[in-house]
Amino acid sequence: MVGSVKLKTGDLITLKGFKKLSIQEKPVGMVVGRTYDGDILVNWTNQALADRFALKHIISNHKLELINDG
Repeated sequence: MVGSVKLKTGDLITLKGFKKLSIQEKPVGMVVGRTYDGDILVNWTNQALADRFALKHIISNHKLELINDG
């Protein structure tokens, strides 16, 4: 995980690779914990966008981008 940010509980995150979308169209979530194998538990702030992108509540760390520290 070179160059990866260590995500903590309370951090605001989004998915990587959505540079062209505005913040209103990006799925934004808050880190609520970690699983035993290092994946991240996420509570999505806009469930309609999470459903649109078919997002689950457990996501791998390398797919997430930090917006703001918690």
